Amino acid sequence: IITYCGSSKLHKRTQGKTLINMSIALIGMYLSYMVAANANDILNAENIRGDILCAFFGGLLYYFMLVYFMWTGLEAIDLYRKLVKVFGSSSNSGRIIIYGGIISWGVPLVIAVISVGAGHEYYVQYQFFCRP
Repeated sequence: IITYCGSSKLHKRTQGKTLINMSIALIGMYLSYMVAANANDILNAENIRGDILCAFFGGLLYYFMLVYFMWTGLEAIDLYRKLVKVFGSSSNSGRIIIYGGIISWGVPLVIAVISVGAGHEYYVQYQFFCRP
């Protein structure tokens, strides 16, 4: 992320922006997984309601997984446009990142909120680890 953000040549391209967003989603997924995997230790150390903590981090893990898959799909669409369309014009590559960013970060948020809200009792099984 630091390399791509530091180099203007890399982060101006569509692939660079997509890679930065995919990396942010992976970092969020890894961090929420580490917290969810250590939920028993956290719950035993502090007096926090475990069901709320597990539902939150399980939903966060689910959200970042969906975001990563959406960015992977956007990368596939961009690759299709560039290769199958025989190196067509890339005049709207800025728009694909804007629209793709809104869709890739927004649609998983709606799905995760509906999923956790409708079935939060399935997220609170924290005997071993919090899971989506």
